[in-house]
Amino acid sequence: MSPSWAADPAGTPRRSAARNWGSRRWWWRLGGACLYEGCIPSKALLHVAAVIGEAERAKEFGLDFGEPRITLDPLRKWKVERVVGKLARGLASVAKARKVEVVGGRGAFEDSRSIRVGGEEPQVIRFRHAVIATGSLPSRVPGLDLVSDRIMDSTAALEVPEIPERLLVIGGGYIGLELGQVYAALGSRVTVVEMTDGLLPGVDRELVQPLQRRCEKVFAAIFLKTKVTGLKEAGGAIEAAIEGQESLVFDRVLIAVGRRAVSDGLGLQATKVKVGERGLIAVDERCRTADPHIYAVGDVTGDPMLAHRAMRQGKVAAEAIAGRAAGSGSWRRRRGAPGARSRSRSSRGRPRAARRALAGATASRSSWWTPPRAACSASASSAPARAS
Repeated sequence: MSPSWAADPAGTPRRSAARNWGSRRWWWRLGGACLYEGCIPSKALLHVAAVIGEAERAKEFGLDFGEPRITLDPLRKWKVERVVGKLARGLASVAKARKVEVVGGRGAFEDSRSIRVGGEEPQVIRFRHAVIATGSLPSRVPGLDLVSDRIMDSTAALEVPEIPERLLVIGGGYIGLELGQVYAALGSRVTVVEMTDGLLPGVDRELVQPLQRRCEKVFAAIFLKTKVTGLKEAGGAIEAAIEGQESLVFDRVLIAVGRRAVSDGLGLQATKVKVGERGLIAVDERCRTADPHIYAVGDVTGDPMLAHRAMRQGKVAAEAIAGRAAGSGSWRRRRGAPGARSRSRSSRGRPRAARRALAGATASRSSWWTPPRAACSASASSAPARAS
């Protein structure tokens, strides 16, 4: 399916659970933002950066591997085929095993009970319930409208088109810092500009301090409480106007100021679904929209735009559509969620001290587990957060 219908991890558990519970059809793309342009490729490249860093630190105890020689074609091939491709093929296998019917094409609602799907064989499909999981795309900075191959968003940066000698990263959130560290490890001189007074806005300052100290070592410069006011091409480079600084020239610019929900072009005006200011779809605690036949999960429902939240929402929506109580005992036993009977069996026969330790670990684990009823409603009530 096109990105108009599934661009986040919420689709995976939703499809599996729904097929188990008797739904006829679900529309999906084999993977979404997390798999193709988010967590998975970025963590793969961070692993490469970590290997380079470990080799450099090995000099401290007498192991010198010399300067790394980086060949981009094999690096890209490894990322695409061995990491992303392997997981995508796994999703295809799961779909086949679950007997999920995949309908290819770009879809738009005609009303609350049908969608028109374009493509090679256009068709109108009727449904009892639909789930919108269209994910998000990189945000843009108002006023920085220069169109150039040398200006990248996070998706383009993950393709590693080259290793620029000088890289400007606009945005000091997790996206900008991750990709900045990758390019710094590969050999770029990285400059980060963040408009707030600290890196990772919204994160506990004590937790940020160790990361900031590391970033100050690996980056050429970090400008806080600073804005980039303009970009223009200068020969084969980009000249950036930075507040309080002389104009600086960079070989490439990465704009990493967060992500925006993808809700345009879905024909939602033909339904009762309510869309907010930032294109976010309002949902209740069961991930149901204002239209009783349509649910929404993942990035399109708001912050935090994180994979584990989207996956949890997918399960909640599937349970609701299947008519099951969220977090019902049978689901908890199958999925091994906190409260499952298998956990109590695993502690039998252990010494008392071990059982107490296990109980403590379980209590800690349950503290991060989001109750099913809260998984979706958090998006509707929480304030928007900047990714960078």
